[in-house]
Amino acid sequence: MSEENLPIGNHREEIHTADDLSKSGAGETCGDVQGGILSLKGIPPIAQSFAPQFYRPVQYLGNKIRSLPDILIEAASFGISNSTVYDLFSGTSVVSQAFANLGCKIVAVDAQQSCQTMALSLLGVGRGSRDFISDSCSEIAYKSISYDLEFAWKDFVQEEDAAIKAADAIWLRDIYARLPTVWHPNDDFGPLKSLTSGLKGQATGVAPLFALTLAGSYFGIRQALAIDALRWAIGDSAARQRTSPWQTASLLTALMTAMSEAVYSAGKHFAQPLTAGVARDGKFRQRRMLKDRSIDITQEFLRAVTMIEQCARKGGEGHAALAMPAEEALDNSQAIPKLVYADPPYTAQQYSRFYHALETLISYQIPSFDRPFGMTSGLYPPGRYKSAFSSKRKAPKAFEKIISACQSKGANLLLSYSMSHNGSDGNDRMIDLENLLKICKHYYQPSLVEVVELNHSYRQFNSGAHSNAGRNDPELLIVCRF
Repeated sequence: MSEENLPIGNHREEIHTADDLSKSGAGETCGDVQGGILSLKGIPPIAQSFAPQFYRPVQYLGNKIRSLPDILIEAASFGISNSTVYDLFSGTSVVSQAFANLGCKIVAVDAQQSCQTMALSLLGVGRGSRDFISDSCSEIAYKSISYDLEFAWKDFVQEEDAAIKAADAIWLRDIYARLPTVWHPNDDFGPLKSLTSGLKGQATGVAPLFALTLAGSYFGIRQALAIDALRWAIGDSAARQRTSPWQTASLLTALMTAMSEAVYSAGKHFAQPLTAGVARDGKFRQRRMLKDRSIDITQEFLRAVTMIEQCARKGGEGHAALAMPAEEALDNSQAIPKLVYADPPYTAQQYSRFYHALETLISYQIPSFDRPFGMTSGLYPPGRYKSAFSSKRKAPKAFEKIISACQSKGANLLLSYSMSHNGSDGNDRMIDLENLLKICKHYYQPSLVEVVELNHSYRQFNSGAHSNAGRNDPELLIVCRF
């Protein structure tokens, strides 16, 4: 998909059905919906017995919206209602929500704390009968304004507003080239000195972390300051116990939705920002920058709060959300799952590279500034999580650990997999299907292991001139019955 064809419109608050998913081309649209309500009414009768809606808070690579009808049909064949289901590599929690709608008790597992936060919110983990977020979001928004974080950036913000109003992306680029950040230090800029010389720990009350790291690249200056102000307010409210843990997770999830809407990147992720230069596609990128920079973070946050309040589980259902490597989740678990669904990464692309900004939002820790960053266009902080599943050397053992643990627990296993045909283009699989099936058939009876090909193909990560037009990478579901 070329950048000119990337979905850049807002698709919030649309309702989709599984009939839509099955129509030609409709799955593509559904897969691009962010922060929207989606419905699976209309799928085959075997999987009709669940509540109609779920919510995807952010754009996420490899999301399983288009695969959900097939996954749920296979899952329903195990008779999983009222049973425990593990969702490994839970991502945005869309699959977890769908399983919860089937009446399952969910354990959502992901190594990323941002994914755990989304699952805590949308599965209603720890939510009380009187837990609502609409009651607290106005206070949070008002509190965020009271910090007046824009003071030190006043001239920059005013100039940025003028450039956006004038629809002048080149002017914006000039502003950002002069902006003090940790990547372009200015020893005379007070907030930057506070951030880089202060004690390590929470940035709240020290300096606006996003404005000093990701403003002028992923976000506009006003946008980054709004993210910081809302994060300060959410953290302060939680520290003073004015919001419950579920409310805090939901407010953070709403802020992640706003960030995903506003980020200036090709796929609305955080691997690297776009540029607004004078290259061949510069005009498109300039239009895109102006569009993205015009998004109001606070308004998107408030809109997402309303959506989450509508879609999150009501609580008291016994769900859990864990932040840990998926291959460790079953080691010390006392729960006996009826089914484990796993959607691991299969390429060398580390997911932490695409969502580091969301992780920074959750931890809001001041990163280490005592050594060179070795800055790349991705502006990554040090210490990102590296998954074993994205390493050819480590992946086979990691898969074996999950598969053997599932078998030892007496659990059925559904494993998503996508083939790689006609060249890898940097997305070659870390373990091929033949060797993965060997592991499955070593632990499960070979006659009870089957491969189901889904009715759509894997969307390439690379786009435009870097994609392989001849590729046809079918998406598969490996079914291991106990």
